[in-house]
Amino acid sequence: MKKIYLLFLFLLSFFFINSQTVINHSFDLNDGITGWTNHNAMTDNHDNTEGKTSAGSIELVGNSNVNGHIKTTFTSTFETGATVRIMFWAKSSTAGVRMKTAYTLGATKYPGWVTLTNANTWYLYSGAVAATSNNVGDTFTLKIFGDNSVLDATYWVDDVVVIGSVNNQWDGSESTAWETAANWSAGTVPTNHTRVLIPTSDITNWPVISSAAKAGSIRTYNGANLTINAGVGLTVSGNIQPAGNIILNSTSNSYASLKSHGFNSQGEQGTADVSSTAVKLKYNRYVNGVGSPGWDMIGSPLAGEAFSDITSSLAISGSMFGVGPYNNSNNTFATYTSGEATSAGTMTSGQGFQMSTSSGTTVPFVGTYNMGDVTYSITNNNGGSGTQWNLVSNPYPSYICLNLPADTASSDASQDFLTYNTATSDVLGDVDSEEAVYAWGGSSYTTINQASAAYIAPGQGFFVSSKSGGGTLNFKRAMQTTLQNGDDFISGDTTDPDRAELFISLNQNSIERQTKLFFIENMTDDLDPGYDAAVFELQDNPIYTRLVSEDEGIDMSIQSLNFTEINDKVIPLGINAESGTEATISISYNTTNPSTYVYLEDAIEGTFTNLKETDFVITPDSDLEGIGRFFIHTSSTTMSNEDTSTNLLNVYKLERNNFITVEGLATQSNTTNLKLYNILGSEVLSTTLANNTNTQTISTEGLSAGIYVIKLESGNNLLTKKLIIK
Repeated sequence: MKKIYLLFLFLLSFFFINSQTVINHSFDLNDGITGWTNHNAMTDNHDNTEGKTSAGSIELVGNSNVNGHIKTTFTSTFETGATVRIMFWAKSSTAGVRMKTAYTLGATKYPGWVTLTNANTWYLYSGAVAATSNNVGDTFTLKIFGDNSVLDATYWVDDVVVIGSVNNQWDGSESTAWETAANWSAGTVPTNHTRVLIPTSDITNWPVISSAAKAGSIRTYNGANLTINAGVGLTVSGNIQPAGNIILNSTSNSYASLKSHGFNSQGEQGTADVSSTAVKLKYNRYVNGVGSPGWDMIGSPLAGEAFSDITSSLAISGSMFGVGPYNNSNNTFATYTSGEATSAGTMTSGQGFQMSTSSGTTVPFVGTYNMGDVTYSITNNNGGSGTQWNLVSNPYPSYICLNLPADTASSDASQDFLTYNTATSDVLGDVDSEEAVYAWGGSSYTTINQASAAYIAPGQGFFVSSKSGGGTLNFKRAMQTTLQNGDDFISGDTTDPDRAELFISLNQNSIERQTKLFFIENMTDDLDPGYDAAVFELQDNPIYTRLVSEDEGIDMSIQSLNFTEINDKVIPLGINAESGTEATISISYNTTNPSTYVYLEDAIEGTFTNLKETDFVITPDSDLEGIGRFFIHTSSTTMSNEDTSTNLLNVYKLERNNFITVEGLATQSNTTNLKLYNILGSEVLSTTLANNTNTQTISTEGLSAGIYVIKLESGNNLLTKKLIIK
């Protein structure tokens, strides 16, 4: 549910004496219309389909009374001299009708009407009245009326905002520091209830934000400058009205953040000295150099930027610039020439691109703030030379919550990217194990799902897997958060006593990769969509795990298991390593209890290595590949080389393959007999597999599509499994 900045009377909040009331009610699907009542024959309803920026609004239907309206009340903190501004979006199925507001705060005031000129078109209502006395603690009553001359009209109302603010003008008399009270006309640093004015006359020090900042609204005049430094953010409760420059900066691992609650310059009508008609911004976004650490994955954090505007800041090789899209129909990246960049036009919000500069520097993106939700179409071309992968990006100049743990930890977000796009709008994951994002870190991709809190930096690109048939990906404005500082993808450490994290890494040829194990309440040994994630197919994955139960041959980058069973797990570990070169397996991150032992088993050598005490080092005589040899044991007791070795025998058929895979053969003391039966019970295939190779495949060419039963027998080991051949 959306966080409302002043909850209604029954959820009263208290502010400091200097503060002013802020209401923000958007009536999204989970919000409802709690706190609003209908009066004088006006009926109201929560409409789940209509909405200005996202689904959800109040539907109003007039009747016989000229004074039909809806009403809400809350407790005021308005002071003498405060400007009380009421804003909302409205539309009607009847052209030409009007709507107005009235509010009672001591006396009743009528800020005016808005005419809904065209049917089924959203219009912004904006009215303001000055508070004439100190109204802290008084009851504020807000009413929204329909047209008193068209009694049976139907209306929709969305995004109701009430802001009380006092002007505070920048003078920069002391320095450029926004945080210095002496630089402001009121002698105080702005809060989320302050109407900030940044003029141009007699200003020599332009404001620079170097720590977390807030404002009720911001109005910059022609020629004025406001800078937000890397690693900090500005949150605006109302609207930004810029005629001057608002500049956001970043470094290689730190990003400025700007979050506004959704109203552009229309929010203050009749201001002739403000020349812009939309929110103009400049984001100096850091982009990796083409050499080290390598290409970046970036999208524009602002709307309206053209490719041709940024090419001069990018790396150049011959006629090619360091920017281009990913094409999943043939699994290739493109790089643009100057002509191609011009023809490509404007960068699509939500799309990601490969991008690089010559030596690692910022690229200026100039455009407008995406005030509403952003949608981006994704496709699935899996099969042949195509893939299901789509390169997308955060389209906002603020961080967004990637997953539910991040949303839960955030004080100002009410939705997250993964939950919305896998549950509310089920568009992610060609298979259930791909309900995750895959983020480029300069040398490899990192897998992130619901297992641990993570945030996405402004303009950061990442890969997602599309459902079969494609769909529409959603970036919701309610995902935005004022998280301060941090790298492209920020993961939050947890101190939850009912969970643990264990990352196992493989280092060979000075290249380190890792696989992640999470122990969380209510997880299972089977596939837990959203909490178990497959490896990213577009890169080599030398270390991975397999599901403890119901393994279907999918290599896992992240596996989540039940926390209460942490001391009794045996987890298959896959290692792909070159022969003749030393490889090291170690713990790279660990929050398990000291009483939990972590052992690496080498089933072929019959050894158990306590990874909490020492690394496992091996120089393979032949290339290592697949599973069956190595296992991670988490146990409450010590283990030794005298313990019985794990004997894994597994068989599966991936849908895209025309063969059956048998694993774990090298750990068998005998040959393995394989028999395949059709649905009628007739034997259609029989063979014997030697144990000198760990993994072998059996072709399914010539077999009819259908359900089969496969049986593997090696000594006392017997495995029976159902297979589907298409």
